[in-house]
Parts: sequence; structure tokens; C-alpha cells
Amino acid sequence: MFVEKQFNRAMARTGMVMATIVMVMTLTACPGGGTSDKSSAVDNAEGAATGNPSGTPGTPSTQAGFFDSIFINGSGSGYYQFGANFGGTSGKPVATGRTQFYVNGDADTNFSESTAIVLGSYQQQYVDNVYITVEGAFASRSTPYTDIGSGSRIFQRLPQGYQMGMNGMSAPFYEITLTQQDLPGQPVGQALEADKGPATNGLSILLGNDATPMPGGAQILQLSEKTLATHLWLNLASKDASGKSLEQWQAQLGGTIQTLGGYRYVLLGSGTSGAGSSAYIEYNGAIYSGELNEAGQVNSQIPAAYSRIAADFIMQEEQKVGLPQ
Repeated sequence: MFVEKQFNRAMARTGMVMATIVMVMTLTACPGGGTSDKSSAVDNAEGAATGNPSGTPGTPSTQAGFFDSIFINGSGSGYYQFGANFGGTSGKPVATGRTQFYVNGDADTNFSESTAIVLGSYQQQYVDNVYITVEGAFASRSTPYTDIGSGSRIFQRLPQGYQMGMNGMSAPFYEITLTQQDLPGQPVGQALEADKGPATNGLSILLGNDATPMPGGAQILQLSEKTLATHLWLNLASKDASGKSLEQWQAQLGGTIQTLGGYRYVLLGSGTSGAGSSAYIEYNGAIYSGELNEAGQVNSQIPAAYSRIAADFIMQEEQKVGLPQ
């Protein structure tokens, strides 16, 4: 059944990431965003809209103070996400790490990333995503927790977040709203309950029962993603192995074959709780499981980020507890 093979973006950020990793590599800081080896990233698909591949820095918003107060490297409060490598069928972390996303100034049109090992021989994981809009298909390699990656671009800094799309797009296709919550005094385990990413970052397994109070200045950042432009999304690891054509899947499962940006797809169900509608998508001669995300849709089931103070403390607590036996 399709539902058993479906890989939607919301699940990629929570419970199904281990089944869809297509590349494991060590991440080093790389100005301009994405990985340190952009040459290995997926190229924009044929038919993609053309444009300046590096993006053109726009005029900094006079209301970008909130964005800068978080993301400016060295002076902002910091934006960190945690990750874990899981071993075998135990479901337990065998290594953990954290990744900082940052910019060096208003001229940056994408985030840079820097990953640090917390426990074990942690390796940052990546997935290859394709986004299809009315302008065509655009590819980007990113971590499983965010659309920030090798092909992403910051279009505008906002008073409560930012708008982002992909290089070559003429306009952003989603808007991220960030909500800061203070954590001082809360037990670590209680603070982590607000994080929607425990299946991918391993924090609930390691620190779910940690009663140590969080320090002063610690914050968690909750994310909400609003779709600005209707688009299809697929992960290149979700390729259908049955060999069936889109017409065969449509005949078996129903629905109507439609087209967006020159690419055909068939819807298989309606989205719920901000998730996109399930779809089979025809891309470069193969069929992939994916989603149709429609303008106005809001998704808040996204793993949280942490300020530098909170991330440093959580890292110390992980190192005190150690990896589960």
C-alpha cells in the first residue's frame, strides 16, 4: 500500500528519517550554506527556472532585528538543532551531535552550517529533496530537520522569522515563524517535551528523565512553516521500485493525473494537521512518493531549535549521561 511507502516531509523531520537517508557525511562550516561539498549536491532538474545560482542579496529589511538577534554568528543568541545516529534495531542512539545554522551578515543569502560531535562518532545525515513549483524543479541537499540546504536561499528577513525558497526561484515558497520560549529553571526533561523532534534527535531517550534545571538565558525556538506558493515535494530516496507508470498507479489507486511546472502527479489523499496531500510524482522518468503542499497550509510539527546557552547545557547533560547501553 502507498501509505506504507509514503515519505512525507513532516515525517522526515520526526519519525522516519532513518529509512530515507541517502548520504552520510561529516559537515564542516561552509559560508554560503549547505554542505562543504556543493559539487556533490543534486543539480537543478531539467526544466528548472534559470537564475543567479548564488542568489542576489536583497536590501536588508529595517525590521530584521529579530532575525539578526538569533542568527548572526558571534553576536546572535544562536540557533542549534540536535541529531543522533541510531544503531541496528535497538532504536537507541550510538552517536549524537548538534548543528548550528547561522549567517555572517545581511549580505548572506543562505545559512551556513557547522556540526559538532557530542557523543560517539557522530555523522550529520543528509537527504536529497526536489521542490517543484510553476517555474520548474529545484533540488537541494539538506539535513532531515529543515529545508535549509545546498540549494536554499533566504529571500527576506522578517520581524518574527524569514522567507525562503530555492536558488533560481523568482519568489519564496514558504515562510518560517520563530517563537522563543524561556527555559530557565525548568527540568531538562520537561523542557525537551516541547521539542517535536525526539525521534530524530535522540534527546528524549537520553535526557527525558533529567531533572537538572535549565540555566538562565536558555531558550527553545519553536518553528511554524507557512506555504506561500503551491509546490510538490519529493525525496530522491522515495523512488518507487515497482516499475509501474503513473497511469498504472492512477488506475489502481484512483485520483486524477495533474501537472505542475511541467511535472505530472496524482493525488492519493488529503493532508491533515498542516501536512501536505500524499502524491505520486513523475520525475526524470521515475515515480516518487511525495506531497502536494498548497498555498496557505501551515505546518508546526517541526523539530525545535535551541539558543547557544541551552544547546551548550544540553550538550553537557548528554555527555554526563552518556550513550545508552
